[in-house]
Amino acid sequence: MLPHNHHHSHKDRIHLREVKDLLILSIIRENPIHGSEIHRILKEKYNLNIPKPIIYMILRKLEERGMIISEWELSDRGPVRRIYRMTEEGLDYLNESVNRLKELKRIIDDLLSKLEGSNE
Repeated sequence: MLPHNHHHSHKDRIHLREVKDLLILSIIRENPIHGSEIHRILKEKYNLNIPKPIIYMILRKLEERGMIISEWELSDRGPVRRIYRMTEEGLDYLNESVNRLKELKRIIDDLLSKLEGSNE
């Protein structure tokens, strides 16, 4: 039997749920942003219609994990809104995730080529 350390650790694997987190973090990395704006970008750019309450839940979790920080922004033109910005930890997490995303992409590409190949 192989020693346990030959298996991928949990940290090496990426889950589809985490892809949403990474997508949201990558949007926040571009510049400080409001939750409703994140919702709009996910919809327009990625065709993902994630309900706003879910987005705010993800943002809260990311903030609890220290990936982002938020502050209230006072505006003359409208309601007070929370603005989210990236932390060093969030940046590190995004950078560390690149290889795990590449691995996931490789698996998906492989699966797609197999499935598409079987259609001919």
